[in-house]
Amino acid sequence: MPDGGSIHAAIDFAVSFHRGQLRKDRRTPYILHPLNVGRLLLESDLPEEYAIAGILHDTLEDTDAAPGDIEELFGAEVLALVLAASEKDRAAPWKDRKLATLHELSLAETRCLYVPCADKLDNMYTSQNQIHLHGMSFWMRFGAPAGEQMWYYSSLADLFLRRLGDSPCRHLARELARVVRINFAGVLDE
Repeated sequence: MPDGGSIHAAIDFAVSFHRGQLRKDRRTPYILHPLNVGRLLLESDLPEEYAIAGILHDTLEDTDAAPGDIEELFGAEVLALVLAASEKDRAAPWKDRKLATLHELSLAETRCLYVPCADKLDNMYTSQNQIHLHGMSFWMRFGAPAGEQMWYYSSLADLFLRRLGDSPCRHLARELARVVRINFAGVLDE
C-alpha cells in the first residue's frame, strides 16, 4: 500500500468528503456510519485494507471523491474493495439498483463481500435503534416501503450467509441475519 494509506489517512479523507452529511434521522453525522463499518472490519482481524475500504466505502457513491484519488492514496486493492461496495447506477430506480447489487454480490469474489456485509450490518444496527425510538414508522424515511426493505435486507443476509460461511466474516453474516429478523419482525404484523 502506498505511503499515507493508513487508517488515519482514510478517516481524514472520509471526514473531508462526508462533511455536513447527515444520516436518515437528520441528526447523526454521516461519517459515523463509515467509521463503524471500518471498525467492524478491523475488529474482524482482517488486513488493514478492509478497514480502510470500509471507512471509504461511501465516498464514491455519496460524494464527489474520484476513484483515482482513492487509488493514489490507498492503492488499487482498496479501490477495488470500495468499487465492489458501491452501487453502479445511482440514478436507476430503487428496485433496479437493489437487484443489480444482489446480482453483483452473488458473482463477486469472497474478499469483495466483507465491506458490503459490514456496511449492511451497521445499517441494520442504526435501523434497530431508530425502530426502538420511532417504531415501524421509521421505514417511511426510505425510498422504498418497509416490505421492500425487508425483501432486500433478507436477500442480502441470505446471500452473505451462503457466501461467507467459511470466511473470516462469517460472524458478520450471522449477526446481519439475526438483526434483520429482529428489525423486520413488525413488518409482517402490519
